[in-house]
Amino acid sequence: MNIMSLTYIGFLLVTLLVYRLIPQRARKIWLVLCSIAFCGLVLPLQTLGMLLYAWIVLILGKLLGRHKSKALLAAGVILSIGLLYLFKYLDFTMSILGIDRTFRIIAPIGISYIVFQCIAYLTEVYREKITPVSEPMDLFIYMFFFPKVLSGPIEPPERFIPQLDVPVKNTYKDYLVSFSYIVNGFVRKMAVADFLAVGVDAVYASLDKADRFSLIFAAVMYSFQIYFDFSGYTDIAIGSAGMFGIRLTQNFNRPYLATGIRDFWKRWHISLSTWLRNYIYIPLGGNRKGFAGKQLNTFITFAVSGLWHGASLTYVLWGAFHGLMQVIENLFNKKKMKEDNLFIKGIKVLITFVLVTIAWIFFRIPGIGDLKTFAHSLIYNTPDLTAAVKLCCMTVSAGVIVALGFLFSELTRLFCMKKGKTMAVLFICLLDVFLIIASIGFFPGNTAESSFIYFNF
Repeated sequence: MNIMSLTYIGFLLVTLLVYRLIPQRARKIWLVLCSIAFCGLVLPLQTLGMLLYAWIVLILGKLLGRHKSKALLAAGVILSIGLLYLFKYLDFTMSILGIDRTFRIIAPIGISYIVFQCIAYLTEVYREKITPVSEPMDLFIYMFFFPKVLSGPIEPPERFIPQLDVPVKNTYKDYLVSFSYIVNGFVRKMAVADFLAVGVDAVYASLDKADRFSLIFAAVMYSFQIYFDFSGYTDIAIGSAGMFGIRLTQNFNRPYLATGIRDFWKRWHISLSTWLRNYIYIPLGGNRKGFAGKQLNTFITFAVSGLWHGASLTYVLWGAFHGLMQVIENLFNKKKMKEDNLFIKGIKVLITFVLVTIAWIFFRIPGIGDLKTFAHSLIYNTPDLTAAVKLCCMTVSAGVIVALGFLFSELTRLFCMKKGKTMAVLFICLLDVFLIIASIGFFPGNTAESSFIYFNF
């Protein structure tokens, strides 16, 4: 189900209406049923398989609660990684080995996010930071809750699960704030990300013919496209969950204002970077292995992050690039320096954005062959005057759209933090809705049917 379709809005409203009408004791069951239906209507067999996996995780969690066994934890982690490998990397492995594939394995909805959360749950039970769930429904909602199952956020179990036992006491202001997150997500996706995607996709579709300016333009615009696309989804997820009184993790904090790669990962996909730190970087030894060991662990963590995004060498290069940049940054920052002034901070923000944009090229390029074509065109394909003028006009148009979408988004966030500003939130929501309608008017094909970039992961 496309969460930007009218079907999803109808599904959300019906689920919420029944949720509020039924007794408190039945609400968890209702959320589980709706979440399973959300996944199962599209891929029923895969959903049944994930339900079996959920029961196994539930049993392993109970056993870990009684016996703190590394063997049980290892079994759960191996099972989880094996499941992820089966659905995401087996086809890739077979193609490398030259094995003829007579079938294609279709991955269950949100498998990466479900598996990561289950690893977190089992690990935290083993560490005795949480107790095993007393009700199976709690774990099933944690795994399959429909607003976040597609692309996160990857919720910590100690933060998410306790909310399920708190009676929902949403006021109309709470619903308004949640609604503002949803419409803000639509604005980010439809009015900004999908608009930018038109130019970006056109350039990447013909890399051999693209000139130097076009390639630079597409690379920069993709940086904004993927940010507004993914943060748009996250806002819709946060708003949808808020309707049920559940607070999800804020996944973004103005990442392109970061003053370094390390700072960028404190602002970008925060739930993933937190998961990587807690369940890969720290188990590897973190910063307990000396300065050199810390750098190696950092590099490995981000290389794994790249591989998690997909079975492609370009994703590994993207992750490795981020890991390498952090290692270099740590080398320069080894000596404590005095606090930077505003000008120096501005330079750092610009350098960080350039480095992140270069990394996004690896992320967007389909394969290594296309990467070579990109590099060749960047060096040898010089633009003519007409193309340069056209590109400047496109840049100005894109800049206006991005600036407008960013302004509306920031205004929404600003007023959402102040629940007392009811009329201000309502007014901004109306502006958001107007911008959504305007985007459909300017681009008749933009009817919210395009999928989010991170649905692929």
